[in-house]
Amino acid sequence: MTPPHPRATRTPAVPIRPASALLTLAVATAGLVLASPSSAEPGAPGAGGASVPADDSPVLLRLAPGNLDRSELAAALAGVDVVTSTASEVTVLGDPGTRADLEAAGLVVLEQSTYAETLDGAVPPTTGGGTDGADGGSMAPEADGDAADAADVSYPLAARLADRTYETFFGGYRTVDAHAQYLTDLEDAYPELVEVVDYGDSWLKEQGRGGNDLLAVRLTAGADTDGDWEDAGSGKPRFVLGAQTHARELITSEMAWRFVTDVVNGYGTDPDLTRLLETTELWVVPQTNPDGIEVVQEAFAAGVPTNAAGDAVPPASSRAWHRKNLNDTEGGGADPNRYNVDQPGVDLNRNYPTGWGLGVASAIPSDLVYRGSAPFSEPESAEQAALLTTLLGSYEVGPDRPAPADRTGVALTLHAYSDYVMYPYGYDETAPVPNLEELRALGFRQSFGNGFATGKPGEILYSNGGSDLDWAYEQLGVPAYTWEIGNDSTGGFFPAYSRADAFWEASGAGLLYAATAAGDPYVSPRGPSVTGVEVEYGADGALSVSGTASDDTYTTEPSSAGRRPATSPVTEVEVRVRAADGVSAPGVGARVSVAVAPDGVTASFAGSAAPDWDVRARQWVEVRARNEAGFWGPWEARWLEPAPVVLSDVAAGQDFEREIRWLVDSGISTGWDNGDGTAAFRPLAPVARDAVAAFLHRLAGSPAVALPASSPFTDVGPGNEFYAEIVWLSQQGIATGWPTADGRAEFRPLDPIARDAIAAFLHRASGRPEVTLPASSPFADVDPANQFYAEIAWLQQSGIATGWRGNDGTALFQPLAPVARDAFAAFLYRSDLGPVRPG
Repeated sequence: MTPPHPRATRTPAVPIRPASALLTLAVATAGLVLASPSSAEPGAPGAGGASVPADDSPVLLRLAPGNLDRSELAAALAGVDVVTSTASEVTVLGDPGTRADLEAAGLVVLEQSTYAETLDGAVPPTTGGGTDGADGGSMAPEADGDAADAADVSYPLAARLADRTYETFFGGYRTVDAHAQYLTDLEDAYPELVEVVDYGDSWLKEQGRGGNDLLAVRLTAGADTDGDWEDAGSGKPRFVLGAQTHARELITSEMAWRFVTDVVNGYGTDPDLTRLLETTELWVVPQTNPDGIEVVQEAFAAGVPTNAAGDAVPPASSRAWHRKNLNDTEGGGADPNRYNVDQPGVDLNRNYPTGWGLGVASAIPSDLVYRGSAPFSEPESAEQAALLTTLLGSYEVGPDRPAPADRTGVALTLHAYSDYVMYPYGYDETAPVPNLEELRALGFRQSFGNGFATGKPGEILYSNGGSDLDWAYEQLGVPAYTWEIGNDSTGGFFPAYSRADAFWEASGAGLLYAATAAGDPYVSPRGPSVTGVEVEYGADGALSVSGTASDDTYTTEPSSAGRRPATSPVTEVEVRVRAADGVSAPGVGARVSVAVAPDGVTASFAGSAAPDWDVRARQWVEVRARNEAGFWGPWEARWLEPAPVVLSDVAAGQDFEREIRWLVDSGISTGWDNGDGTAAFRPLAPVARDAVAAFLHRLAGSPAVALPASSPFTDVGPGNEFYAEIVWLSQQGIATGWPTADGRAEFRPLDPIARDAIAAFLHRASGRPEVTLPASSPFADVDPANQFYAEIAWLQQSGIATGWRGNDGTALFQPLAPVARDAFAAFLYRSDLGPVRPG
């Protein structure tokens, strides 16, 4: 792909600031890496676990500017990995040589700690793997994981891939090869939802030195049928999530893995995720910088010390600190003992054109924030920009040219660490942002559940030019965000894998909110959120809807309070009902009248409606709220399950009433519509063989059926109501039928099924379990010579069939008698078949 043409970089004037902002300004203009003032690689020493030799320990230095003026301070800190800064001091991460360099430049060292000492060594809850050194810290290296380790590591997988294992390192993190294989496996297992896209080559691969493909995954319902994604075949808005741009930020690709897995597993089981995939394309680039990540993997394979919590504390010489890509043509990495401050490569998040070279971006190749020789000099950034342009389109934003309100799409990138949500502009926090209120609203909604500080990078972290954040907003006109996840209490750059569950708990909801907003990102986040929605049919058959709407769902993180959007009272709630299967039907789009309690910015609501839709089918109920400012918030979805069927011929307390009710309420049997809102089950009627096929197929979860070129039975054609189910019964080996003179077979679909035949069907459907034959028949009327003797014995041993007591007290099975519908309901209820189980 050809990247967009770099535009001329504008150079805004640097405003004059008061002397009290001396250090902040220096940080914003020097070639630095800056993390959280409160929680990124922290400045306050703590109780550490593991240690490394003193002359090879990364150190944190808390510094005062001494007598340096602004320009001298900026020069002294150029290229240093800055952790925090305030009006009077700055904290940097370096190595023992860093202190001497900075003192020589005139800074005053107030305190020195090792990186390990600054991490919180509390042992996290164990979720499998990543607990090395849990005995109180160890210099024992963390061994590289492999596929065999995966069986001992608890990590999420898509349901259809539950039996797969993937190569891991450092207790559970997946390797570059594992990520690529997982995407391929997902595409093979879920073609209706997943498409893998190779959008370019890494720097090493372009040079013919190995390297990797740059991979993205598209997630959407109908992925295999909705046309060419490059031509926007689906017509859906797009959300793009990127991760691990900086190789050492391990947890970010794990979050991408979990995002993909949760979404895929949620389709068809979670109403909001199902609606999301039906209305939106989700694009995920789990590892933006695969070449760099492989360097980190190799470092862990060689061994990295861990602390008591299992978090890694690499020495300064460890290549686990690798941040950039592997473009080594311009130098860097000359001193292998100082790898955490001197390494080859280009910082891909300084290589975009917008604000290139401004703020925290270095022109020195060995620096961690080296910007590259020119914008888009690196394939990893250039090819990703080309992909984003294809996906999201172009709309160049200017000071007097905001993105239009109907612009769709959201771009979000994960980094570590600091617990921040950031929005444009990052190269200069004073640069005008024409969509600032809209960007702020979506950002503060994302951080509501996790308490992340929220604002522009220069407001809460540091200013940096050449980021994907600024470029995506300025050139594509879509809301763009950077997250920094984690802090010193959760493992810093190298958290134990056992912390991953907690990271996902803090991140998942905000990421899904951003994805859901992709259809109208400049509008719906300014409206209220809806939670606690409950929908059901009441005893009178009416739909009942209730829940809570609130405009007060912006983060309350204290340092962000001055930027928090204003809230507005909730004034209206809209509820609509539509067919869950997307097929037009009466009642689709029906609105439900809802009363809103006058509770200000948070309001409860409730309403009901007599249905004019098909109550026997699952429906969508979608709910949204509007505030006094006039903004509608995003839709919240729920499934309205079919209303309980009133059976006209099944009385309370009659034989098998519970089993019949379960069969009908589970959707395994539909009965016959009486035309008056009730249905007939006909409990004493014999069950036909074609109906048995339908019942068993539904009990198995209604799996897809590959229809053959010709029917397996001479008396069952494609026009039969249950043709697919009968074919499935044959394909599963459950039914063989009767041979015909021409060498084929007939099924006799309308014949009643006999009790001995149903024993055979259920035994085969259960996987043909081994049967221990009794010394004597359990039924007086079933001889051991009966062709289905073993199956009938199994039916009795399994508690599925009890038979009748004859006049002489013996048990009878009546093998040739037809199976009544109520008895078949009992058989299925007692069986152990399928995902639908009695409640």
